[in-house]
Amino acid sequence: MTTSNTSAASRCIKRPVTTEKKLTILVVDDDEALLKVASRVMRLYGYNVLSAGSCREALDITRALDEPIDLLLTDVLMPGEDGCALAEQLTNEHPVLRVLYTSGYPSTVLSPSAYSVGGPPQFIDKPFAAADLARRVSEVLGATPPAH
Repeated sequence: MTTSNTSAASRCIKRPVTTEKKLTILVVDDDEALLKVASRVMRLYGYNVLSAGSCREALDITRALDEPIDLLLTDVLMPGEDGCALAEQLTNEHPVLRVLYTSGYPSTVLSPSAYSVGGPPQFIDKPFAAADLARRVSEVLGATPPAH
């Protein structure tokens, strides 16, 4: 994602309606550059963003919070870690948590059952444009919470 994509995205995508509480997104990815860019884009759209470079770090962050996380944006495959297992664990602990998966591997190569927690999988392929990420996050947050 380039800076021009980020600027264009901020002009083109409808930002979330401001409420008393900002929605919180936890971004988990082992690629530091992508983690920073995705976090920055989400902040531009008014979200409260927490970033983790590993599943372990993500779990530590969630356990230290007083407020719930509204969306987990996680890489499916990370060295020695499993974003799907992270999503399963966090949705078991927080049933209304929504999940958006991402991967450098096309979604057609990955088994949907491997990254489906509480309903049909929500996925965005890497690399993604800032506007596409913002749109997908908005769509997932607007979806009905998973039934548990």
